[in-house]
Amino acid sequence: MTDPTQIAGQPTGEPSQVDYVTLRPGQTIGRYEIVAVLGQGGFGITYRARDVQLGREVAIKEYLPSALAVRQDGTTVLPRTTKMADDFGWGRERFVTEGRTMASLHHVPAIVKVFDYLEANGTAYIVMELLSGRTLEERIAQDGKLSPEEVDRILWPLLDGLEQVHTAGFLHRDIKPANILLDATGNPTLIDFGASRAAMAGRSTALTAIFTPGYAAAEQMTSAKQGPWTDIYGLSATLYHAIAGRVPPSAFDRMLNDTYEPLANLKPAGFAPGVLAGIDAGLAVIASDRPQSIGGCRRAKCPSAASEFARCHAQGAVKHDGFSWDQLNPSCLLQHVTPLRANEMRWNRMRFHLISFRSSISQRNGD
Repeated sequence: MTDPTQIAGQPTGEPSQVDYVTLRPGQTIGRYEIVAVLGQGGFGITYRARDVQLGREVAIKEYLPSALAVRQDGTTVLPRTTKMADDFGWGRERFVTEGRTMASLHHVPAIVKVFDYLEANGTAYIVMELLSGRTLEERIAQDGKLSPEEVDRILWPLLDGLEQVHTAGFLHRDIKPANILLDATGNPTLIDFGASRAAMAGRSTALTAIFTPGYAAAEQMTSAKQGPWTDIYGLSATLYHAIAGRVPPSAFDRMLNDTYEPLANLKPAGFAPGVLAGIDAGLAVIASDRPQSIGGCRRAKCPSAASEFARCHAQGAVKHDGFSWDQLNPSCLLQHVTPLRANEMRWNRMRFHLISFRSSISQRNGD
């Protein structure tokens, strides 16, 4: 912003606050010098910066939930009101925890690398690698559906990376093509983790949870428990889009009228039937009908998904009854599980959560 914006209606006794929104080029955070703004949203701002000690460019994410905080003097971030201080501080702690966790996963494949995290200016920052390339969303929009070889190139590294993220007790919560960056050879990197953002939306009425229709699981729209199965839904929806060329119907709509067309029925050429059936299984509306984790023995060597699927069958690893996701090699992970059993009790429970979700949205909007 060129001109600062005075916050209207500042309560008596609060510090005079001016919202400059972003840090300006040339300002420093520790050993990092701001170069430019890369993007900003309701939860924070991302900058291009330079590590003056190591002489490399990095990306820095700043914790600045605009509904809760402002910048007072072009640098310092403060809660908008004393009543918002607790929520702001709680969210900052979660943001720092996210940075600490991601920094410990520095060598995990296909996951954006976090170099550093720090607290300054009354807020917190996460320092990450600065990546180049195009997103999977851009790849699909520009060139259409992915070939089996392209899907194979992105699927297994993402499974390996997510497995380690989940083992660390962390979730992504916002897997979609726009958050997968592809390098020049098509190798993926998962970016923009949304765990602390989702936690804040669940705690503060000032922040509204943001879901991406088609990729968000049903439990992200209700009070149901989230876990690895939530990321599995997002990854499966992403793969569906890449293979079918269209976004699957939103889980919100599917709770009332499921128009999902399984990949197993579409039968796209060149894909192993087990992979297609596994993506369908990962897109089950009810969380307990999805694979519950990515864990187990990771793939040591797999020339192709089709040959690995055949090998798993030969070893008796694939079971349609008593299926255990954790027993399988990642190349067998996306296999068919027990079909969706939408019995009356489960659907009644889901409808109850849906009604509760709609009610909470109405209350927030003052309807």
